[in-house]
Amino acid sequence: MEVQFTEDLPPEFVQWYDFEVKAVPGVDGRPLESDPTLVVLKVEDRFASRRVGKGKLTLRGSLSDSFHEIPIISIGDFTYSTGPSNWSLFETRRLCGSASYLPIFVRRHYDHLADFATGQNMLEIVLRDACQPPNVEARTFTSSTR
Repeated sequence: MEVQFTEDLPPEFVQWYDFEVKAVPGVDGRPLESDPTLVVLKVEDRFASRRVGKGKLTLRGSLSDSFHEIPIISIGDFTYSTGPSNWSLFETRRLCGSASYLPIFVRRHYDHLADFATGQNMLEIVLRDACQPPNVEARTFTSSTR
């Protein structure tokens, strides 16, 4: 990112929720140690200083991580904030069975699926990765000026 901050904003209190998935690979032949758990965290941000501006965002990817291919319709304002952020546990719950979550887990955590026995069984994902061009270029998006 390249940003030019041009405007100061007043302090702000923001409350929001973050969703995380807790999943651990099995060490004894099972896909995962247990069923994945959805962890909900309550976040309270007290922004003492905030700034806003316009800028440029550059996405880069690779053969196995096609982050640069995410379609971006437009770039709005960039913001920068400082102040304390308090994260606390709000709720946990079973997400789904471990076998159902395994393909998602492997795709999120390992770049080259074919290097792992579990990934070798996911033919459609491996083939999709193999079809990507070897030299992936970055895509750059620029926000409009004020």
